[in-house]
Amino acid sequence: MTDELSLLLVLAALYLIECARWIGAPGLAVVGRRGAGRLLRPGERLGNRRGGLAWIGALETPGAAFAAHPWPLSFGPDALCVEAPYAWRRLGRAPASRRIVEYAELRTLTPRRRGSDVCLGESTLVATRSDAAAEALVALLKRLAQASPAERAALLEDTVRGRFARPAIEARVAEVAAARRLPAVTGALLALAIFGAGPALTHLYGLVAIALPFGLGLLGLHLLHLLVVFRAHRRLAPAARADRWIEFAKLLLSPPMAIRAADALSWHRLAEFDAIAVASVMARPDAFAAFVGPVRRDLAHPLAIPGLEPRAAAIVQAERARTLAAVDGLIAERAVEVADRPDGVADGGGWCPRCLGTYRRSEGECGDCPGVALQR
Repeated sequence: MTDELSLLLVLAALYLIECARWIGAPGLAVVGRRGAGRLLRPGERLGNRRGGLAWIGALETPGAAFAAHPWPLSFGPDALCVEAPYAWRRLGRAPASRRIVEYAELRTLTPRRRGSDVCLGESTLVATRSDAAAEALVALLKRLAQASPAERAALLEDTVRGRFARPAIEARVAEVAAARRLPAVTGALLALAIFGAGPALTHLYGLVAIALPFGLGLLGLHLLHLLVVFRAHRRLAPAARADRWIEFAKLLLSPPMAIRAADALSWHRLAEFDAIAVASVMARPDAFAAFVGPVRRDLAHPLAIPGLEPRAAAIVQAERARTLAAVDGLIAERAVEVADRPDGVADGGGWCPRCLGTYRRSEGECGDCPGVALQR
């Protein structure tokens, strides 16, 4: 293998690294244009209870991938619990402290954001996936602290409606699409220079002869591309300074990795919305139906959460009920059909309303879904 080919393979490997993204659990990535996107869940082969890697695709347009998560908190009438309302992964739920915080405590321990963490006083309440998600959660906690019980119930309902608002998601996706147009051009030019012009000129004139002039030209194009992406990111998310500078510093020394710099424009832009709502906007109808069916059944017939105390379980159930109502609204709005009963149930037998597994018996729990009683 020649030195030139080895260098090209190294550059390709650096580019491919940026095609893999970590998705926290429970969460998913949506890749592609609105209405035709692919849904990617955290990988189980390259993952753990905290999340996993998802492959965006080497030929996918940079800036067309969005990460989406449920909020990591559940809200009850008089307190919140640090536990997500749902999880859909075979590896189980992501670790959570399950701390219960009375709303009255929020008046003395003022919620604040520290990067992507939400803090009460000097302690971290919960870690979110982005600065935007943390900012939205802090704003909600401050409003809950000042609200009366009746106002609090209405506020929580309004918050769920906002997180499931399809028009707002569509508007945000359109905003990202407009912002990534120029970065898409400079990114394509950078890719063409690295994987097209560079190898061609090396073959014609040799690496030593082109190293200085080509390297200087590539450096200028690289810096221009990063500047374009940086300015677009600042327009889309002016408050996300930490994300912006971390991404810029990471890509500064690696032009191949910078080809996908526009992914920073889209990846966290839907952080304020629920993953299920994002899927309803971005995915094809058949893909959304296949995704939302098991999720809805999990919300309606949840697994038992080991070690969750009764009050915390009641808080999680209250959040789950609000989420289920919003999901039913999305299903009706998209006019998709989801299976809620298996075919071919034996006479006198039962079935699991969560996994739709069938049994010859009709009593007891599902063997695969702890805490879910069989139906007949």
